[in-house]
Amino acid sequence: TEESLRPWFEAGVVAVGMGSKLVSADILKDGAWDKLEQRSKDTVALIKSIRAL
Repeated sequence: TEESLRPWFEAGVVAVGMGSKLVSADILKDGAWDKLEQRSKDTVALIKSIRAL
């Protein structure tokens, strides 16, 4: 979420670990690659918006 990512980027990090928050067990089990793709795109867009401020 923005609330969890914003403080890290405001502190100056250049990367964060996402782990199961990005790639859940359900996505892997179901082979829901379209869901993973969308989740990844949404996360990149969120990080770009945070870094733009």
